Amino acid sequence: MKPQRKTTFHVSIQAVTLVLIGVIALWLAAARQPATQASGLFQSPLPTSDVFRSPLPPPPAFCLTLAQDGYVLGFQGFVTRADGSALLSYQVAANGRQDVSYIAFGTGNWTRLTPADASLFKGGLGDYRVEWTRERGNPGFPSIKFEPQFAGYNQGARDSFTLVVTDFAVTAAVPIEVKAGGVKLTFTLRLDDPQCNLTPRPAVTPAPTSTPTPTIAASHPITQVYVLADRLFVPEARAAAPTAQGPEDLPAPVPVQLTADDQLRARVAQLDRTARAQAPMAIQEAQATSGWSQYYATDFESNFLFDGGPCIWDNYDPGQPRWWERDTQRKWSGSYAIWPAAHPAPAPNQYPNNLTANLICRLDNMAGIENMLVEFKMWLQLYDPGDKFSVLFSGDGVNYRGIQWTGSNNIVTIDWSTYRIYYPELAKTNTGTVYIMWSFQSGAYGQAGGPWLDDLSIQRYDMPTTSANCENLDPRVVVPGVPGGSMVSKGLNLPPFAEDDLNGRLTRVQQSNTGWVRLEFIAAAEPRVATPPGDPTPHFSRIDLKSYDELVDGLCAKGIAVLGLLDQQTLNRSDWQPNQPISDDYRDHFTDVAALLSRYYDTRIGAWEVWNEPDFSGSRVPPASYALLLRATFERLRAEDAGDRVAFGGLGSADPLARDYLIQVYDSTTSPAYDVFALHPYPSTMYRYWDNRLMVNPQDYLHYESPTIVKKFQDVLTARGHAYKSIWATELGWNSAAGSPPAQNCAAINEALVTRWTQASYLTKSFDILFKETGWTSYLPGVIKIFWYQYRDTGACINCQAAAAAGGAQAFAWSPAWNVLAPGATCPPERPNLVDWWFGLYQGDFVSKPAQAAFGCYPRTCSAYLPLLLRP
Repeated sequence: MKPQRKTTFHVSIQAVTLVLIGVIALWLAAARQPATQASGLFQSPLPTSDVFRSPLPPPPAFCLTLAQDGYVLGFQGFVTRADGSALLSYQVAANGRQDVSYIAFGTGNWTRLTPADASLFKGGLGDYRVEWTRERGNPGFPSIKFEPQFAGYNQGARDSFTLVVTDFAVTAAVPIEVKAGGVKLTFTLRLDDPQCNLTPRPAVTPAPTSTPTPTIAASHPITQVYVLADRLFVPEARAAAPTAQGPEDLPAPVPVQLTADDQLRARVAQLDRTARAQAPMAIQEAQATSGWSQYYATDFESNFLFDGGPCIWDNYDPGQPRWWERDTQRKWSGSYAIWPAAHPAPAPNQYPNNLTANLICRLDNMAGIENMLVEFKMWLQLYDPGDKFSVLFSGDGVNYRGIQWTGSNNIVTIDWSTYRIYYPELAKTNTGTVYIMWSFQSGAYGQAGGPWLDDLSIQRYDMPTTSANCENLDPRVVVPGVPGGSMVSKGLNLPPFAEDDLNGRLTRVQQSNTGWVRLEFIAAAEPRVATPPGDPTPHFSRIDLKSYDELVDGLCAKGIAVLGLLDQQTLNRSDWQPNQPISDDYRDHFTDVAALLSRYYDTRIGAWEVWNEPDFSGSRVPPASYALLLRATFERLRAEDAGDRVAFGGLGSADPLARDYLIQVYDSTTSPAYDVFALHPYPSTMYRYWDNRLMVNPQDYLHYESPTIVKKFQDVLTARGHAYKSIWATELGWNSAAGSPPAQNCAAINEALVTRWTQASYLTKSFDILFKETGWTSYLPGVIKIFWYQYRDTGACINCQAAAAAGGAQAFAWSPAWNVLAPGATCPPERPNLVDWWFGLYQGDFVSKPAQAAFGCYPRTCSAYLPLLLRP
């Protein structure tokens, strides 16, 4: 070991005194904080215990905020429930020096339900005694008053409060009083801001129909995403499309293409003449770092057919009794929506038999774009297999491709949902003009409500200049002691969808000195249609590209590289289960979507990881099946971009079981195809002290084998002809929920819990060991990238009893990537235990933790930790 160079500093007594005072103050502040982080928008989302817990998911921001003398009152919103009661959620931040004595939320003439009078309310900071007050006494108005039974509600502390009332009136002025020492502050809120109403929209009652009675799906707005690709329309792919039906007997939408007949061609020709007669529309400039811009939008409240916008409309079908127009019978918002049988007035309640109604929009100035999106709200009711509704795209007005919903043997209704349909390949190849057609055809045997459309927008994507060649980014840092003096990278696992706003998330990632982000591509769920064996939407991608574009482009603008993660969540299918072989159809679909994403993110993402923890029980793929998937995906990705790097799916641990899985993958095929080997060197139950305690300290378990536990994987790679491959630790972290009852009481994870300060210490130690001590040779490093897990504290669903039993019967490697949930989610019966999952660099309230400081400073050592709050 090289001798350490000694440096002498000369400081004054006054400087030392100031530093000591600061350290003591920080230590006292940390000691005063409860072990459990508080729940709510500003705290980690999982309280340790709760007598009364709000079911409201934290919104991305308060709908109303008032501030007075350092005290901040945030109203998160209200929900009116089916029984007529209303649930209201508040948060109060106290920045004064005096402890809060009470907080009273006015209830006026409302009837109070919960929390009950004289009960105990379990908040995030501690217990509160609840009192229902009247006009006399403090605060002097009817209220539900919370009196803290603890000290420390001051100097930045925050807590959330939820109450349930009946006879709720949204127009009432609500007084709220906060008392702290000699300070008494009164706020007055009016709750009639529409953004505060978080109540799901009620189901729209369908018009009377002939028997059988229609089935109404549950009502809540859902975004349903479809990405069209030219490969969907080749004959063999269309022939393989299944016709399985969902729970409402509605066949899932399938790709469709058609060639315009003479009548449709004549309509398109007339549209072209109309377009040439109009002045050209100016192209809307995209935002600097967000290439998506709205090209056309209408809410149908005015006569959209003649609105003079860039969409030139044609709705007239010669020879048809009725055609598309707007009507008031059913709508998502405002007074109007459009319907294929609305004209001529008055419109009937149901569409006629044997109707063909085509609504066409012609758009110009579309050349040179990267993607296009049609978004709309739709209510859909079909009667029989002859009923068909399609959304179609064309670059020449003659040949159309798109998506089609077909009726079934019963009347089926799908309530209002948001639909997003992308067609990036047509966007890139069109010569300047795009035609979009909404086509409805009714059968001969029955009538129903058909499709109703509202709030339509057409958007285009022009890639920002800051995203060009982002795939070539490889931000690295110099870490003294790395073999050969090589530079290495720090990365972060970042969720694609988070509760904070995009700018806040990007700022936090950048301020943490993050070089890389590991980003999982997750398909949008389709709750309306069951997933039968096979693929209900054959080889559609369900990735919401706009959401990912905004995040990826934001990262590129800040010089941060992206590792794309493709796994079981990338497809919206349920025909694969853990530890079951992957079918040929599933593998073909997976590689189709991988190729589409590689093609679409061609210059923005240059590295892809194939599956997450293929050896772990929750996502396990049999070794032979994984080898086939890895090779097939590698070949498709390389066919799209020969420069893309493909990573082996990060193994769930670095213990002998993970090594054995790797050997089995190699044994199952002559040559697994990948560029980068990845693993997740978490603590493992196979590494224990002599007294059977789990080794959690990386200084101990990473050195359980010599020189480190990574060496056995390097030996396998060397024996199989893959020596000197780069190694990326695509997950590593510790759960800082030590002392939190939900996590502490879960036997499956409690051995590995640490404090926040220990978490930060282990981060630095593990980075040093993995970067400096895993070299292939003295001049060639082994591990060159480490991705910390994770961005922010959250929660996870675990079956603590079953997992603990598995660990007792055999070596059991738990995974922090396991069943992670967003705040407000509930656990399924098979995983009933909601536990604190505090692996984050940031708390649930976006306040930085000591680990964030350690991560941001590495390889330097931070001498002090100062919490930083960046508002979401």
